Amino acid sequence: MKIAIIILASALTANAFAQATPPQTRPTTTAPTGTTPALINTATSTTAVQELPMIVSRSILRTYAINQASELNAGLGAQGIISSGYSYKTWTSQKTTDEIVAIAKTLSISADTIDTTQTVWVYCSVNNADGDELFSGSTSTTPAQVGGKWVLPASAGNIIFNFDQASIKLGQDVSYAAIVKKDDQGNLNWYPIYSTGQKIFFPPQSAGLQNAYVQVGFTDGSAIAYAISNGKRLAQTTLMATFNPTFADVVSLKNPASINVSVKSTSGVGVVPTIEVTNTGTTSYNTSLDIVTTEGKRPIRVWMKSQAGTVWSSQALAASGNSIPIPAGVTYFVPEWSPTDFTESPQPVSNGSSGKG
Repeated sequence: MKIAIIILASALTANAFAQATPPQTRPTTTAPTGTTPALINTATSTTAVQELPMIVSRSILRTYAINQASELNAGLGAQGIISSGYSYKTWTSQKTTDEIVAIAKTLSISADTIDTTQTVWVYCSVNNADGDELFSGSTSTTPAQVGGKWVLPASAGNIIFNFDQASIKLGQDVSYAAIVKKDDQGNLNWYPIYSTGQKIFFPPQSAGLQNAYVQVGFTDGSAIAYAISNGKRLAQTTLMATFNPTFADVVSLKNPASINVSVKSTSGVGVVPTIEVTNTGTTSYNTSLDIVTTEGKRPIRVWMKSQAGTVWSSQALAASGNSIPIPAGVTYFVPEWSPTDFTESPQPVSNGSSGKG
């Protein structure tokens, strides 16, 4: 059986462009690595569009999308349909909404079905020249038999074109895009939006937001942030950091005349240190070794290995007067205490995700 529809419903008017906007229909991209970033890239794009005046309100963004419209795509589908219906129209000059509606009324769709009891969906979208969907609407109905023929009611074509999104070209290849909004506590919340090629797809729900900006990163590593309230590019402040790190629980010494290490202990519990000794000379030499906890307990043994080595050797230690060889190169020493004198605190099972150890 063939069912057909001509899209010429009275509800398909220019006023349909002013209806409430549905959620964005495009998929979303993944935010850059990490959580809500507070800073944008320090590099500034000089080739991308510098202002986005169309994002300051929904009505202005909607107008921008209407002016981009150059294609209608319509379809008809249902379970049981064995050949889906499809139709489209294109144009090259800008059209008013009334002119777009008039073009839509010339669309005719038909499809073959083997089950006239199934719900039929009728869909139509308004796209730009790249095929990006800007507005869309749909209806659902069931066929009825009239005069021995199966037809769809005229209301099947009563499409309302809701504003889905605006496709905005930035003139530079985009890596990611997101809307960043500051909440009442001053925290920045990250909402990724879809981007592809040199375009971002801006959701109408976010147009005109206060205390928010759209951040766009480009494939060359640069970035721009645009204030949504006025569409203007935000000034960027470059922040620099220098580093002076240290390793926790590591004692690093170079050509030491003696090795004296104090280890913090509380009720016989603490952290056994790693002692890293570098001998920049070409020969080995001996030096004194005195390792003691803050509670006066000394190790009974010290383990050692070269930087490139994999085998540990040990040397027993006396209560005092210990001397130890320092080979040329880098050597690691790990002291061992009697468990009754000093031990490390029990550690919970960890998968290492905390980055601490």
